[in-house]
Amino acid sequence: MQVRPARVTSVQREGRFWRVTDTSGHTERVDFLVGADGASGVVRGRVAKHLPPLLQCVGLGYFVEGYTSDEIVVKFFDALDGYLWVFPRLDHLAVGICGPTGPGRSEQLLPELERFLVDFYGANILRQLKRYGARIPSLPRSLAGKDACLGDGWALVGDAAGLVDPLTREGIHYALASAQFLAEALSDSNPEGYPQRWEASFRGELEWAGRHKDLFFSRHFIEAFTVLSSASRAVQAIVSDLVAGRQQYKNLRKGLTANAPSAAVALAARFIKRGLGGAAPMTPPTVVSL
Repeated sequence: MQVRPARVTSVQREGRFWRVTDTSGHTERVDFLVGADGASGVVRGRVAKHLPPLLQCVGLGYFVEGYTSDEIVVKFFDALDGYLWVFPRLDHLAVGICGPTGPGRSEQLLPELERFLVDFYGANILRQLKRYGARIPSLPRSLAGKDACLGDGWALVGDAAGLVDPLTREGIHYALASAQFLAEALSDSNPEGYPQRWEASFRGELEWAGRHKDLFFSRHFIEAFTVLSSASRAVQAIVSDLVAGRQQYKNLRKGLTANAPSAAVALAARFIKRGLGGAAPMTPPTVVSL
């Protein structure tokens, strides 16, 4: 295997082969093409012209140099089908916000993110920003997995195939899993095994997420979920596993139900403590730290 640090600029079909050209002008002929270059990548644009377009939202944000933390922060907004995040790394923060695509959406989302950063960290944080952005895809329900990720002499993995949770917009877990499924299928000389395994493992999960997206981002659900998360470590653990791809949606209700008694006790104890202390009634938090 050879790794070449260059961006692919074009792919062309030549009989049963593919001719791949990169920014340096170098070309390679390959008999099987794998696209792992995202929803707007060159490979998907070439091999998937006949497929219905992916559903998409936009993710915008900044890398914040010189700031870090030991917690993940997630913030929801009223009437926004999306959320804001702060993910700490060793020497910087990755902060961002996602929402539906459309004219003027970037101009609406970024000011919300910047206002949050100033409120949370102070105005100096705006001096350390390096912007990034990407389109976040998801599969339309009408598109079968075998059509979305495999064709004659080609395959797509991760974002390029639309394998992203339409609810949390998490894609790393699915990208790594799809790459593993494809590698194992090719190793067995059975490319058709790739979409079959993906369908069996994830299709139900992603369809469930797509059907319940409106409920998840509704104000009543977010308020109830954030109150429970702030009061119960057990619920926090479920949310963390959900974002990381470790918690399956089909078992989500079971997990929440099993932890409902302890969450209710923790919530009641918080109300009693605040009542005895003469504090104002508890309101749903606007920020959840996981």
